[in-house]
Amino acid sequence: MRFWSLVVVFNIALLALSVGAMFVVFEENVELGGQLFLAGVIVGAYGLYRYRTTKEKLDDDQNG
Repeated sequence: MRFWSLVVVFNIALLALSVGAMFVVFEENVELGGQLFLAGVIVGAYGLYRYRTTKEKLDDDQNG
């Protein structure tokens, strides 16, 4: 279950980053594009945090 939740989080981050960048470049809508891009960065950082904590927990379970 942890794996699939991380997959969903990183997919959302990637989607927000790419759509935000496309809004800025192609539509020249800096406000919406910037918001989407920032949301993608935040969700990506959250996913990275969850990945690291999950990995540490799994390593602790295997070692202890």
